[in-house]
Amino acid sequence: MTPTPTGSIVRTIRVTEVETLDGGAEVKRTISGRGVIVHIRPDVEGMKPSDVRRSFTRTAKQLGVILDVCEASHGHYSAKGKVIADSLPSAFQCVGTVEALGELVKHVAVERWHFALNVRPPRGAQGSGPEKVRPMPKSAFGRPEQLKATARTLAEAMAKQVRLLNRTV
Repeated sequence: MTPTPTGSIVRTIRVTEVETLDGGAEVKRTISGRGVIVHIRPDVEGMKPSDVRRSFTRTAKQLGVILDVCEASHGHYSAKGKVIADSLPSAFQCVGTVEALGELVKHVAVERWHFALNVRPPRGAQGSGPEKVRPMPKSAFGRPEQLKATARTLAEAMAKQVRLLNRTV
């Protein structure tokens, strides 16, 4: 299959869970099945955001749909921007039967849903790798005094070379 820049729609999602047992052994469970990505609304009329999320997860459990959080962006912030509560789940990977997924996307908490996309990240993506090296905040590099000192040093070195050259001629 030739990769395309736009990717392909994936209707099967694989959810993997790793559990550590008392003896230290790790058990890896993988479930694969029909799936969609569901974004939930935090602002349902007459319900608190936590109640909306709880109702959605209970409905999914009753329908036999397995949920896996894939986005957390519903946080609580004060007017000054201070964090009151950490980000809470706003999107889930949902794996289940077609009928159950059809019922779940009709839930009052669902803002929108879509199939997962199988695409490569852009080549210029920064990723979550190690921290990039940055100049120290109090570094003199690039400041006017540093530039003048560097220019002066270069001019003195050039003048010295010209004097040595003139003596040999």
